[in-house]
Amino acid sequence: MAIDYTKMTKSQIKSFIEGYNYHAATGKFKARCSSYAYFGESAAQRHILRIQIEQGKTIELEQVTVEDFTKIVDMAKNDDEWFNQRSGIGYRTIE
Repeated sequence: MAIDYTKMTKSQIKSFIEGYNYHAATGKFKARCSSYAYFGESAAQRHILRIQIEQGKTIELEQVTVEDFTKIVDMAKNDDEWFNQRSGIGYRTIE
C-alpha cells in the first residue's frame, strides 16, 4: 500500500512520527497494520535493516519530531529505492 505523504493531515503525520519513534526506541511494533503509526514503524525498521545490510553494524535511530517529517519521508524513499535496486522487486513504493 503506497501512501501519498503530501495529503496527510497533521494528526496523521503525528501518528506516523509516534510510530517511527516507538520503533526507534524499542525495536518493536505496536501499531495496527495499515495505520499511519505502523507505516512510521515500518520506515524505521527498513532503515535499520538497510544500514545493517550495507554497513554490517546496528544503529540506534534518534527520536524525531513532526518538523523532521520530510527528512524521514526522504529517508524512506531512499531506502525503498535501495531495496528495489537490490531485489528486483519492490517492498512497496512511496509516491
